[in-house]
Amino acid sequence: MKVVPVYIKKERKFIPFSKMILIFSILAVFLLLCSYIYQASLLVRSSLEIEKYQEKVAQLQESNKNLEITFSKSNSLSAYKDLAEEMKFEKITKVEYIPVIPESVAAR
Repeated sequence: MKVVPVYIKKERKFIPFSKMILIFSILAVFLLLCSYIYQASLLVRSSLEIEKYQEKVAQLQESNKNLEITFSKSNSLSAYKDLAEEMKFEKITKVEYIPVIPESVAAR
């Protein structure tokens, strides 16, 4: 006598609908929490960069003011007067013009 194997068909067990909703909702909460943490870190990083740039702007403005003051001091009229005195320039009192003969001037 031959023994014939008998296959018993197992029934598939489906996850109940309420458990599926629970699993998906936990997964969604986890993903949203990760997204929130990532966005919060971006916000903090951006605010720190803004503070750094504001400090840099303040430094550049201070440097600009110092350069304007230095420029105005170097271009003042008193600086040119001091330079003229150092170079022993004299103030002109009388202006004399050189007479030009009409024949010596070039004409078109």
